[in-house]
Amino acid sequence: MLAGTPVTADHFDVAPEAAEAAQDRSSAWRFLARFAECWLGRPLDATSGVLPDQIRTREADLGVRLPSAVREFYGLAGRRHDLFSNQDVLLSIVGRQMYVDAGALIVRHENQGVCRWGILTEHLDQEDPPVVVLGGLADKSQERWEPWTETFSAAVVQWLVYESCMRPG
Repeated sequence: MLAGTPVTADHFDVAPEAAEAAQDRSSAWRFLARFAECWLGRPLDATSGVLPDQIRTREADLGVRLPSAVREFYGLAGRRHDLFSNQDVLLSIVGRQMYVDAGALIVRHENQGVCRWGILTEHLDQEDPPVVVLGGLADKSQERWEPWTETFSAAVVQWLVYESCMRPG
């Protein structure tokens, strides 16, 4: 999208906007806000995010400090299940769904419980850490965390676009 082009549903082109979103996490959060408003017709608002106190409480419960990108994302849109949980499930901070297991902070589940996405605990000190995926194999001894995206913010953009395709109606 060209700079200065009005942000309307008529002028929101997902492909170039998503490419721009890959530049850094602030671009990803702008894409998220624009996508919610222009593509899905429901902008982010004060009720979309999780309150900072709730994030700190969950960090204390988990015994880990969440990366900046994770805190920013959940503060911006952590309650917008319509954006991120139509097919698979983004785990809630408020609902205490997010958890640490198998050496990773688990943030998302595939709808049938086959795959889990997370951030390796050794990467939790990074501002915008890589996301990994663990596929459910019949032989659990063969399961390994595999790279998914280079950053959490990039994963958010992928999940947003994917989940919009799974929206009912």
